[in-house]
Amino acid sequence: MKKTKIVATIGPSIDNKNKIKKLIKEGVDIFRLNLSHGDHSYHRNLINLIREVDETIPILIDLCGPKLRIGKFEKNKIFLEKGDKFTLTTKKIIGNKDIVSISYKNLNKKINKNDLILLDDGKIKLRVVDIKDKSIITKIIIGGELSNNKGVNIIGKNLSIPSLTDKDKEDIDFGIKERVDFIALSFVKTKDDIIELKDILKRKNYQIPVVAKIEKKEAIRNLKQIIDISDGIMVARGDLGVEMPLEEVSILQKKIIKECLLKGKFSILATQILDSMVEKSSPTRAEVSDITNAIFDGADSLMLSSETATGKYPEIVIETMRKISERVEKELPYLDIILSMEKNIKDDTILSICYSAVLLSIKIKAKIIVVTTETGRTAINVSRFRPKVPILALTPNDNVVKLLRPFWGVITKKTDRFYTQDDIINSINKEVRELDFIKKGDLFISLSGIIPGLPGGTNMIKVDRI
Repeated sequence: MKKTKIVATIGPSIDNKNKIKKLIKEGVDIFRLNLSHGDHSYHRNLINLIREVDETIPILIDLCGPKLRIGKFEKNKIFLEKGDKFTLTTKKIIGNKDIVSISYKNLNKKINKNDLILLDDGKIKLRVVDIKDKSIITKIIIGGELSNNKGVNIIGKNLSIPSLTDKDKEDIDFGIKERVDFIALSFVKTKDDIIELKDILKRKNYQIPVVAKIEKKEAIRNLKQIIDISDGIMVARGDLGVEMPLEEVSILQKKIIKECLLKGKFSILATQILDSMVEKSSPTRAEVSDITNAIFDGADSLMLSSETATGKYPEIVIETMRKISERVEKELPYLDIILSMEKNIKDDTILSICYSAVLLSIKIKAKIIVVTTETGRTAINVSRFRPKVPILALTPNDNVVKLLRPFWGVITKKTDRFYTQDDIINSINKEVRELDFIKKGDLFISLSGIIPGLPGGTNMIKVDRI
């Protein structure tokens, strides 16, 4: 059983119930809707399909943010040849091999000759040679295939676009109406961007976890404050690798994930995880190493984008991710990990109890740690210490069932509300015995509170044998 969670982007390759069901069976924990592509009608249909298959699977919507994007092409994609001219226009047109529209209507006023423009996460590079009215004429420095709605980065330019666009606000309303479970904010620069989004959700009486996407240089400068105010963090390596020198990205990845662990926030590693499998049925050796290192870094979740949304082999992609995760997790230095985190406990009583439970699970070779939780906090604290065994979180709250899904090693189960200690004991014993990997004679550890239903009341560790 893997402990690293899988976030799969849903799109044309998997937009039917049969494929969604297969991907969940292979190991998908969360589905992501990229609102940069498709309209609300399309995404509403996807949400309905997911819920018809499994209503417990969380849905994350990813807001576009102030991302510059090209428009669409007559035949959906073109090929740019090095040395040719290519025009970006602020006019609304359907593009071809010579010209395409761009989403930022004032770009022609913000850009200068010789500025460098990157398309599709830096795969294509253009140099500005002339600016005429609403057209930016460029020379292709690095060519390649270019398809609809790809991202645009202007090197060295701060265009001062608000983090929440008008489209984002419409998408937030859509997400609320469809009762989605997580919302990711793109191009976060400061904690104020997250506060603005949370304030909107609060005013609309729909408070769900907010994920900050770290992909701007300004976000790196304000990282700790952003993590403090966010519920989770996405390491968006595509735009981050354009904003920062490439040699910095893997170092920043490690720093961001470590800071999330220290603060008890889930981390999602994204971009080109298994990119070669968009077209091929097996990964590169470098991609396998990338996943291995991410798990050793402490990432809670790994996210797939084109691999599942538009790729040729979505089921094989998930199977590959699951198999790599399961194998790597057998090699993690669990005792070293927990001992290295002891210094971060300080005087937090509940964190100390969770630490003790994880350490005890290693010493007695327990098969599972069971947590009863009202808010999810105890399960999150146990997850931070990376136990060798799964964490079964029992909660009466639907929102907590989904809140805990991105966290490493946590299995969630909705139960009836606990009113007495007998309720807690009976529920734990029932749920543990139903697990297919638990057999007679196995030890398990449970964490709960003397007073049932009291948030933050965890104060008891118990060891039992099946």
